[in-house]
Amino acid sequence: VLTVIITAISFISIRQLQNVNTTTESLILTQEILSQTHKIVSLTTHYAINARSFSVTGDKSFIEPSIQRRNGISVTFNQLRKLNTGNTVQKKILDSLLNLVSKSLESSDKIIAIRKITILSGSNDDSYTNENKLTIELIQGIAAHLYDYENELTEKQKKDAAGETLTLKIIFGISFLVFIVLIILVLQKILVDLNLQKQINDRLDYLGKMVASTNDAVILYDANFIIKSWNSGAEKIYGIPQNEAIGKKITKLIRTHKPKEELDNIDKILEEKEIWSGELIQSSQNRTKIYVLSTTTLIKHNNITTAYVAVNRDITDQKKMDTHIAMLANMVEHTKDAIILTDRELNIEMWNKGAENLYGYKQEEVLGKNAVSIVGSQYNRGEKEIIQQRMKEGFWAGEVKQMRINGDV
Repeated sequence: VLTVIITAISFISIRQLQNVNTTTESLILTQEILSQTHKIVSLTTHYAINARSFSVTGDKSFIEPSIQRRNGISVTFNQLRKLNTGNTVQKKILDSLLNLVSKSLESSDKIIAIRKITILSGSNDDSYTNENKLTIELIQGIAAHLYDYENELTEKQKKDAAGETLTLKIIFGISFLVFIVLIILVLQKILVDLNLQKQINDRLDYLGKMVASTNDAVILYDANFIIKSWNSGAEKIYGIPQNEAIGKKITKLIRTHKPKEELDNIDKILEEKEIWSGELIQSSQNRTKIYVLSTTTLIKHNNITTAYVAVNRDITDQKKMDTHIAMLANMVEHTKDAIILTDRELNIEMWNKGAENLYGYKQEEVLGKNAVSIVGSQYNRGEKEIIQQRMKEGFWAGEVKQMRINGDV
């Protein structure tokens, strides 16, 4: 909540700073307009006076300063045109002033040009002179109006700037208080986190003891395959003490018996899914080949591989047992005797080749069906009860009449 509040205050502060900046820029622009307006009015007035003086006297000493003022007017005129003011009233007054300056310049330029060519007649001189005087008066009038407006605008901008600055100070004060509260809460959270970290460390210590005591091999090695952790399970499975394994390259201590293409495929799966699980045949320097069920996890930091954790379980005895079971199953499948396996309700679960040959039923025809209904066992009086009693004891052997698929006994 405090973070949201600070974010909101920061946003308001930025907006307020923007307002202060905008007001300051407006104030600077207003002062610039006042300065440039005063300059152009002064230059235009003096240029007009010099033009009229040259027209009356013909004295060329008025021309040189007139040219300098004419250039100054052009520069100032362009500067005022470029000023970007968003105030409609201000722009309207400024445009009127600049239009009159242009008109005054044209009349002054005509007076000078005509005087250079010929002597003006009295009527023409009075006409241009009167027009020029009137324009200058209008310029001075509009300039005075602009000065008044700009002064009022300046006072308003100063008041706005003072108010915005005060608001900004208040916002900064609130921000400081919120920041202090946030620091207090952060310190409290740090204390809570430290307590939580202690609990986590206790759990990690407990997990570490579990890893150390498990019969599975838990091996941690870095991106360069250097072993960093080697538990007691790894010592038992591979026959290598921890002090001899730590710091060694895992590929030097443990050899995995798989073609290079399969090992490359395992690496590819690890990169894509960050975990791989499957059976491996391995051997160490001190032991013969063993079967392990391996799960390897890839650890990344900032999308860069930093370590691997391999958890390997020795399944050599289980693989040997599976091999024996497979051999027995193969023997059962291919013996000439009929071997039938049922559940407690005598529903058929296994029906070998010998049974197919003896009774004529295919395996898929009888699986799940009741054995009595398939083979149709026939018993003499009292014989069935004796067989059932013997079966309860675990074993019965003897002769019994049964039916083939074609009805033969």
